[in-house]
Amino acid sequence: MEKLIGWKFPSTGWIKANSEGALTSKGWALAIGLLRNEHGIGAGDSPRIWGISLSLMQSYRGALLALQTTWDRGYQRVLVEIDNLRVLRFVMIHSYPQLSEKLLKFGADSKGDIAHMLLEKNVKVYKDEVIWILVVVRI
Repeated sequence: MEKLIGWKFPSTGWIKANSEGALTSKGWALAIGLLRNEHGIGAGDSPRIWGISLSLMQSYRGALLALQTTWDRGYQRVLVEIDNLRVLRFVMIHSYPQLSEKLLKFGADSKGDIAHMLLEKNVKVYKDEVIWILVVVRI
């Protein structure tokens, strides 16, 4: 049985902040982010590049920057969906204490949650090191 997996529109009154990170075989990484509403329309931001680094750390930072964007806009209820298990493990085992502390504190302060999810490119993800992080926020 085939199960289709892909980006889903958020429910009415919710916003998704999508951050995508990509790693090359040489270790270069890039993250870019965008906020979208329940119609899939940009919610006040155009796509912007959040930075370039030399490691998987960029994907981890992408999650933090997506959360920071939602905090700055005053959103309170956030669900972080991460399809890269390595990034999720970094958060859960506190591999990078400063960032993990901020992400977990956010979960405690805002009734947020951090979970693993599947995306349509999941098989490609683990081969090509492409990382997606989705953040769902309640207005």
